[in-house]
Amino acid sequence: MGVGQVAEYDRPAFRAETADDLRELLTQAELIVANLRGAGARAQTLLFLMDTIQGLMARLLETGIDLRAEATRMETVERLLLSKDSTLVREMQRLGGLAKAREQIKPAPAQWWWYLDQRVAERQQQLLRRALLIGTGVVAAFLLFSLAYRYLFPPDPRQVAVMEKSGQADQALQVGDLSTALSLYEEAAAIKPEDPDLHIWVGVLAEELGLADRASEAYGEAESLLPDRARFLMQRAMTWLRVGDLDRAEADALASLDENPDLAESYFVLGGVCEARGDVPAAVAAFEKTAELAEKAGNSALIVMAKTRLGMLLQAAPLIRPTITPTGEAGS
Repeated sequence: MGVGQVAEYDRPAFRAETADDLRELLTQAELIVANLRGAGARAQTLLFLMDTIQGLMARLLETGIDLRAEATRMETVERLLLSKDSTLVREMQRLGGLAKAREQIKPAPAQWWWYLDQRVAERQQQLLRRALLIGTGVVAAFLLFSLAYRYLFPPDPRQVAVMEKSGQADQALQVGDLSTALSLYEEAAAIKPEDPDLHIWVGVLAEELGLADRASEAYGEAESLLPDRARFLMQRAMTWLRVGDLDRAEADALASLDENPDLAESYFVLGGVCEARGDVPAAVAAFEKTAELAEKAGNSALIVMAKTRLGMLLQAAPLIRPTITPTGEAGS
């Protein structure tokens, strides 16, 4: 099936004949993509809009109409949609998922917006592979440190139990078992209730599972244990980043900076978000800001971490390529 054929999916009836119609369709697409989070069924409407705009632009170009301004608007919509790919995928999951929709629509490869779930999945796999490579060295160093620590100092039984629970929870997360991970972090938080990070993990996993009341309760416990809201938001942003929810990580990091513009750790989270999205210049700027603020705060560990990430980014930058690149095919 091409752009004009749909099976079991009702395509909205758009007026698509003139250049004025094209401009109206672009306005609708701009409004939806700018407010994609919580869009629900409008996320699917956006995909149909993109199809319609693509087809109408092709027909109008054949008549010789100058559509340079409209093409620029379409490119802006495409770039913004690519930056919010995980949000679109999450909104479409509420409607049965992009994969199910794609089976019915059968879009052409040029209609790349119907394939954004594949882009998100590939990025998550890349992140996991990178984390595993880094994690191997970290685990080795940790084991050496752990042996020396246990030999020189008697371990705190509670901390040992919390580490065991957290490690088991991490294993559950790696296979996508959020329910088991939540139960393990709840057990860890019960063992060491004064640790805000454990409560944040409980809140984040509960929210991912749709347990709003449990999440709110856990967030309240975590925030009461931290010095201010900025630090709570920053730590929650870090946790969102670890579970791969880039939009929520970014939102919390920015909110924490509204509370405290000098919080270096929040820029570190933003750097991680930009890096995961493949936006190298923005990631570099965020890590540079992290190092600058960390130096002012005397946080030598964070300075080293930020500069290490900067070095890795600048070294790998020439090798980075976008997974999906909108081309002139979208209008031809």
